[in-house]
Amino acid sequence: MKKRPMRLALLIRTLDLISICILSLLLLECSQKAKPTSNLLHLFTGSIPKPNATGVFTIGGNVQGLKGTLVLQNISKDNLSISSNGPFVFPTRLQGEDVYSVTVLNQPSNQNCVITEGLDVVYDTDVNSILVNCQTIPVRYTIGGILQQLKPGNRVTLFSNRGEELLLSANGNFQFKSGFTFGNSYSITVLAQPTNQNCILSNQSGRMPEANLTNLEVNCFGNAYGALINGTIINPLSFATGVTSFAGSYCNPDTICATGIAGFLDSTNPNLVQFNSPEGIITDGYYLYVADKSNHRIRKISLDTGETSTLAGNGVAAMSDGIGTFASLQSPQYLTTDGLNIYTIDLIQFAIRKINLNSLRVTTIISGSQSLAGSKGILVSNNNLYITDNTNKALRRINLSTGILTTIVTTTVSLTSPKGMAVLGNDIYMIDASRILKMTIGLWAISVFAGGSAGFTDGTGAAAKFNNPEGITTDGSNLYISDSSNHAIRQINIATSNVTTLAGPTTVSSGYSNSSVYGNALFDSPGGITSDGQSLYTVDKNNHALRKIR
Repeated sequence: MKKRPMRLALLIRTLDLISICILSLLLLECSQKAKPTSNLLHLFTGSIPKPNATGVFTIGGNVQGLKGTLVLQNISKDNLSISSNGPFVFPTRLQGEDVYSVTVLNQPSNQNCVITEGLDVVYDTDVNSILVNCQTIPVRYTIGGILQQLKPGNRVTLFSNRGEELLLSANGNFQFKSGFTFGNSYSITVLAQPTNQNCILSNQSGRMPEANLTNLEVNCFGNAYGALINGTIINPLSFATGVTSFAGSYCNPDTICATGIAGFLDSTNPNLVQFNSPEGIITDGYYLYVADKSNHRIRKISLDTGETSTLAGNGVAAMSDGIGTFASLQSPQYLTTDGLNIYTIDLIQFAIRKINLNSLRVTTIISGSQSLAGSKGILVSNNNLYITDNTNKALRRINLSTGILTTIVTTTVSLTSPKGMAVLGNDIYMIDASRILKMTIGLWAISVFAGGSAGFTDGTGAAAKFNNPEGITTDGSNLYISDSSNHAIRQINIATSNVTTLAGPTTVSSGYSNSSVYGNALFDSPGGITSDGQSLYTVDKNNHALRKIR
C-alpha cells in the first residue's frame, strides 16, 4: 500500500502558538544531542522511517486521582467523558501518521488534571501511554466578622497570617479576600489602631473548619479623649481644679471630714452611695468599675452622674459563676478590662474571674492555682493577662485563648513585692515594694525606673522614695501612683523619671479633706487609680470613697 503523506498542516496546528522555525531548530539540536523518544520528534527531524500506515489504532491511557467527572478531547473533535480511574480509550481510532493531541476539555469539580505524553504521532501500534494525573484543589474558606463602635472618620487595619492587610473605615460586616484551607491555623491581629481608640479582637485565632467563618468580632473602645488601654484612657492630663469626692462617703469641698462611712448602698445620688473597703478601680471611658472588696461586689459608677449600681456579685463571700448579681465573688481587690470583659482576682480561691460587660456573665478562668497565691496586680494586653504573684515574687501570664498559665519572671533578686501594673506600648511599669520597675513585653529585662528605699521624697529616678505604693496608671506622658502609706498621689514624668507629689501633703498626713489646693487634700490609704482622659480617679480605701483629681 502506498504510504500517505504526513499531515503536516495538522501537526502545525497542534503546535499551538509556537513558531515552526524556532521549533525546527530546537528539534534539530535535540536530535544531535540526545536519542529521540517521541514519534513526533522522529518524524519531524526525519531521523527514522515514517510509520506503517496500514491499519487503524486506538488512542488511550490511564487516569489516576480522579474524584469527579473529567472530559478529555482529542484533536478538537473527539470527546471522552471519564468518571473513574483506570484505563481509557477514545472511541475514534487513528491511522498511522495521524497526529493525536489530547487535552482537558472540562476539569472535574475542585480538581486539576494534568496530561503527560498527550501529543504525538501514531506509529504502528495502539497508543496507551497517555497519563492523566488529577489532584484535588484545596478548598479555601473565608474569614470575616463584624466591626463595632468605630468612631466616624476613624480607620482600623487588620492583618491575617496569610499576609493580607484589610483596612476598615465603617462599622458592619467585613471579610478577608484570602481564604484558608481546612485544618490550617488562622490568626488575625490589629495592625494599626484608630485615633483615640483601641480595637480588640474576639475569636481571632484557631484552626479552619470546613466552612466560612463569620464570627470574628472587632470592638473599638475609648472616648472623645483617648484610647482605652488596660482600664484607663490614654490622654495627657492637666490639673487645675483640685480634689473632690466623686461617690461614696461624701466630703464637702474645702472641709475636713470624719472618716468615711463603710456600708453598702446603690443610689442615683453619688453622695448617698456606700462602699466597704473598695480597692481596685478601672474605666471604659463611660463608667468606673470598682472592686468593692468587703462587699464582695463589683460596682458600676456613671462618669456623667455618679449614679452607682452593682455590676456583679450578691454580697456572699463565695466563688459561684452566674449572671450579674446571681454570681458570688470573694473579696475582689484588683481589676483590669479590655472593654469587653472585666478581669478580677479572687485571692482566697487563687482564682481569676471574668465578667462579660454585655451579658454580665461571671465565669472562672482559673482557680486553685498556687501560682496565683497572693496576686496583687492584674493587666490585660494583646489577649494575655499578666498577674503579679506577690507571695512567690513572680510575674505570671494567662493566654486568654487557651487558658494556659505560664511564668514570665520569677526571681527574688529582680522582684521583692510585685503589685499593680500599667502598660504603655510594649512597656510594663510595675510597683515592687518601694520601687517602680520597667520591663518590655517579650524581653523581660527588668530595670528600676524610680524609687528605691521606703520613704517620702520627690526626686528623679532612684532619688525618689515611696512607701507602700499600690495603684498605678498612665496618661501616656506620666505615671500616676497611689502612694498608699504616704497617703498621697505621686506623678512620674515618663521621659525624665522625675517624681513629684500631685495631691496630698508632702508630710505623711492621713485624713479626709477635699481642696482646690492639691497639697491640702487628705487621703487615707489610696488604692486603685485610673483616668477617663480628663481626670484621675482613685479609691480612698479607709474613707470608703472615690476621689476625683482634676
